[in-house]
Amino acid sequence: MTAQNSAFNARPFSLNGQEQVKSSYGNNRYGVNIGGPLIIPKLFDASKILNFTVTYNGVLSRSPYNATTTLPNAAERSGNFAGLNTIYDPTTCVAGLGCQPFANNQIPLTRISPIALGLLQYVPLPLYNTTTQNYIANTAVPANQQNVNTRLQWTVDQTNRISFTSNYQSTNGQNGNPFAFRDEKQGDGSNSTIAWTKNFSPRLFSNFTIGFNRNYNLVVPYFQTLGVDAASQLGIAGASPDPRNFGPPALNFTNYGGLNDGSPSTSAVNTWTISEAFTYRRGKHNFGWGGGWSKAMTN
Repeated sequence: MTAQNSAFNARPFSLNGQEQVKSSYGNNRYGVNIGGPLIIPKLFDASKILNFTVTYNGVLSRSPYNATTTLPNAAERSGNFAGLNTIYDPTTCVAGLGCQPFANNQIPLTRISPIALGLLQYVPLPLYNTTTQNYIANTAVPANQQNVNTRLQWTVDQTNRISFTSNYQSTNGQNGNPFAFRDEKQGDGSNSTIAWTKNFSPRLFSNFTIGFNRNYNLVVPYFQTLGVDAASQLGIAGASPDPRNFGPPALNFTNYGGLNDGSPSTSAVNTWTISEAFTYRRGKHNFGWGGGWSKAMTN
C-alpha cells in the first residue's frame, strides 16, 4: 500500500498595486497492490497454474485557476459612459450625416433592453477602480482519478496458456470559469484482453487475442447542474428548452470579458479487436504471420 501527499498553500501576489491571494494546489496519491499465486491455505492451492495481480491507484487533486479580465463598473452597467469614448444614438443616424451622441454620454435606462439588464446578474462587479484588468478570479478546481489494473495468468497444460488483462480508469472534476460557473466533467475508460497462447511444437506457436476498449466522456454545463433556465427567466423567446442549454447566451465584447456557459458534450467510443499471430522459429530466424479484425463504434 502506498500513499503520498503534496500541497502548496496560497501565496500572495500583486495586481493593480493590491495584494492578492493565489489559488492553492493539492495532490494526494494512494494505492494498493496485491498479487502472487492463487492459494487458500488448507483449502485450495493453484500456485502452479494460476497467478494474479491487482493494482489500485487513486489521485485526489486540486489545480489553481486564475483569470484576469476587464468588467464594466456600476456606472457603465447603468449606461453612464462619461469620460469614455463617445456613445452614439443609433436612432438619430442619417445617411451621409452620421449619428448624434447621447447627452452627457449617458444611455437612458429606458433605452436599455430588460434582457440585457437581466444578464448583468451573471456578470460580477469589478474588484478594482481601474479601467482595465479590474477583475480577477482565484480558485482551485478538482481533478480526481481512479485506476484499477488486473492481470490473471492460467497455465492450462504444457502447451496452452490463457491470460486475462483488464485496465479501468475513471476521472471526475470541474472546468474553471472567471464568473464561478463550474462545469462538471467525468469520464471512464476500460481496456480488456483475453489471450490464448498455444504451442504446437517447440518451433511453432500461436497467440489468439480478443480485446475490448471503451472510452466515455461527459461534460455537464453549470446551469444544467443548477437547474436554472436562464433564457426562460430573462424572457428570451425561441431558446431551447433542453436542460443542457439552460445557460445564458454567449456574449463577447471588445476589450471586456465575455459571458458564456460550458457546452454540453457526451461521447462514447467502443472498439472490438480480434487477432491471431503465428511464430515459427528456425535456427536464428523467426518467421511470423497472422491477421486481425477490429470494429469501432463512435457515439
